[in-house]
Formats: sequence, C-alpha cells, structure tokens
Amino acid sequence: MECKTDQTRAYVCMLLVTNACNLNCVYCYESHKSNKYMTLEVAQRAIQNAFEKEGFDYVSVQFMGGEPLLGFPLIKEISEWMWENEFSKPYELFASTNGTLLNDEMKRWFSKNKDRISLGLSFDGVPMAQDLNRSQSSRHIDFSFFRETWPNMYVKMTVSVDTIKYLYDSVVFLEESGFQNIKTDLAYMRGWQTNHLRIWDEELKKLVTYYSDEEHDNHCSLLDTKIEAVFAKNVSVKRCGCGEDIVCVDTDGKEYPCQMYAPLSMSKQLLDTVKDIDFSDGKNFEIPECQQCILHSCCPACSGCNLKYNGAINKLDSFYCKAFVIQFMRTLDYRYKLAQKITDETIRKDTLHDLNEIANVLTVKQ
Repeated sequence: MECKTDQTRAYVCMLLVTNACNLNCVYCYESHKSNKYMTLEVAQRAIQNAFEKEGFDYVSVQFMGGEPLLGFPLIKEISEWMWENEFSKPYELFASTNGTLLNDEMKRWFSKNKDRISLGLSFDGVPMAQDLNRSQSSRHIDFSFFRETWPNMYVKMTVSVDTIKYLYDSVVFLEESGFQNIKTDLAYMRGWQTNHLRIWDEELKKLVTYYSDEEHDNHCSLLDTKIEAVFAKNVSVKRCGCGEDIVCVDTDGKEYPCQMYAPLSMSKQLLDTVKDIDFSDGKNFEIPECQQCILHSCCPACSGCNLKYNGAINKLDSFYCKAFVIQFMRTLDYRYKLAQKITDETIRKDTLHDLNEIANVLTVKQ
C-alpha cells in the first residue's frame, strides 16, 4: 500500500537523513550541524517500527535534515524499497528542501514518482528576503519545477527580523510566481523588538486588503487562523503530537519527540532536563499565564521552541503572544470583509452573526 489517504490519524516518522546543510539561514534552529548521514538499515528499522504503532490509520514518512537532498541517494533507496514491499497501512512520503541542490538526475526521479512522493520548497519571498535569510540562494532555485510537478504543494515562507518589512511583497511575489498555497510563519529567533509588532500589523493589514479586494482561490496561512476555536472547551495544553503522534529518528537511529528535540537542534544540557518527561501527560506542558488568555484555545505555541529559546517547555516569549493576537485580529478582519461580499442575504447575515459572536467572546474574555 502507498500514498496519501483520506484516513484521519497519521503517525509521523521524521527521518533525519543527514545533519548537514549547504546553507546557513539566519533563523535556523539547528545549532549542531555535522556531516552525519543515516544508513539504509537505520531508515528501514525506523519505518518498520512506525508501522507497528497501534491506533493510527496511516504513516507519514518525512525525509528531513539539515538539507535532505544531500542524502538523496538514501531517499531514493528507501522510497524504492518501500514501493517494492507491502506494508500494513497506507502511507505517504514527503521531503522538504531549500531547493538549491536539485539537479537533473533528481528532477527526473521526482518527476517520474511525483504521485508517490512529494517535495516541498522552503523559499522566503522576494529575492531580497530570500537572500537575506537564506545565504544568497534565490538565483539557484527552479521555481517552475516545484510549481509544475506538485501544483498543490505549499511553499514554506519564514519571516525573520530582517525580512518582516518585506512580508506583504513576499507573499504577493510567491502568489504571482504561481504558488497559491503559502505557509508563512514568524521565525523563532533572537532579536524581535516591540517595533516589529507594528510592522507585522501593517503588513498583515496590506495582506487583508490584497486578498479581500482580489479574486483568490486561496490565501496565505497567516489569514487562516482558526478563530472559531475561541469557543472550544477542554482545550489540550499540548499543541502538537510530539512524542505521541510524532517520532524523529536521528542518523544513529535514536528516537526523539520531534525534530526540535533532536541533538541537531537542542543542546545535551537542555535535552537532559526533559528526558524523563511523559509527553502523553498534558499537565507537563501547562503554562500558568496561558490559562486565562483569550486565545488560549487556538494558540500555536511550540514546546520545543520554548525549551530551546526560553529554557523550559512551559516558558513563553511574550513577543510571539502579542504577534499572534495581532494575527488573530487581522484574520477576523479578513473574514468580515469576505462575509460582507456574500450575495445570499441569509448566508451573509448568518456569517456576520457568527463573526460577531467571536468578537463578543474576545470582548467578554478580555
């Protein structure tokens, strides 16, 4: 069995095929790169273990790094091994890349197997932003290959301290380059200041206008915040499946809760502080100041980033909290603008009523 399914629960098996990378991105959280590579035997054992996990409908095998295309021979070998064998559940194969190493041999292989493996591109927008963030690499990437081979695949755009002022221009650039599925995030990094929140808000306002004034089939992820989640009750304080639905397997076969917790990203000293934590117990991830937050139910806080940058899995950086509040309010603004364009009067009134209820919840909670 192979490829994606409509089943509901995936077990994510991240394979760090290498700890090496050919770039030096300004916001990279992988502080401990090396020339280590995974072997076929380690990869096979990790994948077989993933299929033995109970309670999951399918397996998502994700080739990661470093830059995973440095380990293309292993990606090719392990993929073809899987295609030649039977597994107990459906599965999907995915790799994320900076795109700079994609040569003709790789293009031929990925094109031939495009329905059996997906390749996602990380690219940070206008060439100026890409070059500032990602080692002057903009001219080395073949946009057309990604756009034509996997037209529905997202492009991952990360916003840094240096490129936040190009946020609007970068999203529009990617849209006009043919990428309609743009997954955008603020980088976890040092250097964020209060003045960046003002720029963040201004750039998001411009995106609200851009997407609401034009006809677009999609919009970037910054305006896709799940604002209805403010009604949610009994919200889990653990925001992702790290250590439960996710395993990250390092080059030596050792397992970690996710890529953020691997030695590639985290110092041994920090990892030692959480080695005995039960990742299935949400109480270990409770953040006291979050319990009364008006957006607690939909906050995307990352425990691994909390640990790396703030010293504990339940210690937040207030900058990201403030930035998310702004993002939430701009998403609400965007949804209002879309609702006002609905031609069916009944649907328009119902939609505006629902949005007003969200706004009322924020007012009451605040």
